[in-house]
Amino acid sequence: MPHLALKNVLKQSSSVFRLKPIVIAISLISPLTTIDAFAATSLSSDSTSELNLNSHRFHQDHVLGTSLDVVMMGVNTHQADQAFQAIQQEIARLDQILSTWRTDSEISALNHQKDAQVSNELFEVIAACEDWRSKSCGAFDARLGQLIGLWEKNNGGTSIR
Repeated sequence: MPHLALKNVLKQSSSVFRLKPIVIAISLISPLTTIDAFAATSLSSDSTSELNLNSHRFHQDHVLGTSLDVVMMGVNTHQADQAFQAIQQEIARLDQILSTWRTDSEISALNHQKDAQVSNELFEVIAACEDWRSKSCGAFDARLGQLIGLWEKNNGGTSIR
């Protein structure tokens, strides 16, 4: 019944979870996509095909260990390019803070030197993770150091011996 316990803990929680650093990247594109996407549902077929002409698609491999796909509608090419550049810059900035794969990231420095000074953003992320770990009775746990260590020891294999 861990799922039921988690559900009850989350129901009792009155605080709102806000992970500001990660939400920033989403908010960069939401004004460009959300309003136009909802507006498109009420347009005639002629207007919809015109709106589709204004969609801009971006794809990038090797972003945080995966790929990134962004679609923007209702903006011109210059606005779409600027927004995608802003998204890339924000992802790179957050990667510099939060990546456990980069030896020069802020969280890697903290993992190697436990009394290191951390930025407000890293502190907020760690505090939010610990809060959700507590609220979920451990179902959500960002403490992956030992598991990652075992995985690395096994050279990234699919089984741990």
